[in-house]
Amino acid sequence: MADISLIIDRLYERVTSAIFIAEDAEGRGDLVGARKAYLEVSFLEEDIGSRLDASDAEGAIARRGAITAALSADLPERALDIVHGYLKEELPAPLNGQLKLLEAEALSKRPSSELRRLNVRPAARFSLDAVA
Repeated sequence: MADISLIIDRLYERVTSAIFIAEDAEGRGDLVGARKAYLEVSFLEEDIGSRLDASDAEGAIARRGAITAALSADLPERALDIVHGYLKEELPAPLNGQLKLLEAEALSKRPSSELRRLNVRPAARFSLDAVA
């Protein structure tokens, strides 16, 4: 098995690259590209957080990063899933408080209950014109 610090360093490189891609996409107005890159950041930070203890400064940063990246990807439900998982861990008090603030932010970004229940049925009409 590879040394954990080597694995973490590689993950950090990938996080940095994904953040650069997200920020570049935002700058170009490519919101879909930015959200996709932020989602990758979230997954990578979550991986880092799973490898480091919550009491470790880098482990705490990774946990917050996984949640904030999910919010940047406009995925509040993912952010809530992550934060609820982390809140089950034994956390240092400051990190627990920070995660509760991120939980509140994610809750505020959720669509209303009416929108979550909305069932959209697209109606498409196609016609084939004779091609000469």
